[in-house]
Amino acid sequence: MKHLLDATGVLLLPAAVHPHEPKIQYPGESTMEMRYCAGQSWDQSTDQLKQKVPKALFKQWQETTQAVCAHAYAAALRRHKNAPDLCDRS
Repeated sequence: MKHLLDATGVLLLPAAVHPHEPKIQYPGESTMEMRYCAGQSWDQSTDQLKQKVPKALFKQWQETTQAVCAHAYAAALRRHKNAPDLCDRS
C-alpha cells in the first residue's frame, strides 16, 4: 500500500508543480467567472457599437456611460459606508 501511495504522489506532483489555467465556463457559476464573462460581453458589444456608429457618437456614448457608471458607483459606495456594521459588538 505504501508503494501505491508513493507512486500516486509522484504522479500527482507534476500537476501541482505546473498548474493549468482554470477553464472559464459561460455563463459562469462563480463570481469570478460571472465578472469575467460580463467583461468579455462588454468588450464585444463595445467593439460592435464602435463599428456601427459614427466616431463622434461613439465618443459621446463612452463619456455618458462613464459618467453614469461613476454616479452609480459613488452612490453604492455611499450606501456601503453608511451601512451599519453588523459585526460591531461595541
